Amino acid sequence: MVAIFATLTLAIVGVVSCQIERITIKEEALNLTAPSGMAIASSTADLKSDAAKIIAAKYGKQSFEIIGIEYLPVKEGFAAIVSYRIANGATGNFATFEGVKFNIQSQSIVTDTKTGKYLTSGETAKSNGGSIKIICNRTGDCECRVEGTVDGNTGIVTWQCSCEQCSATITYS
Repeated sequence: MVAIFATLTLAIVGVVSCQIERITIKEEALNLTAPSGMAIASSTADLKSDAAKIIAAKYGKQSFEIIGIEYLPVKEGFAAIVSYRIANGATGNFATFEGVKFNIQSQSIVTDTKTGKYLTSGETAKSNGGSIKIICNRTGDCECRVEGTVDGNTGIVTWQCSCEQCSATITYS
């Protein structure tokens, strides 16, 4: 009886642990604090969880590693581009930002309306609550990536996809 219980316990632990995305040493070393002092996530596990949702929507459920975070030079809030590599070696990225004014330049913009919140260019990302993520999705033959620049005079962040054959998807969290 004890042997059966131990076997079942190990089987359950094995199934649960396979469903949790492992955090690598490289990911644990990532700096989650923007130059403004604001954290882009409360932990590496939280950032990994956000990334898993984005990657699953784009590619289906995949194992992946976060390979870098690039911060844009904003004075308040944060604006970051998070890069990842999925199991098959393909790479991608997404933008995450909060507390900054922004514009989006894209041929096509899709808004995740599950939250019922709409944000337009020029608003401050925090004004409608939570952080915002932008994902560029391939609609043609190019490698779609999020790019961002900051206007040094106004502090407005302009986000765009790397080519015209992309659509920008905006999600709120």
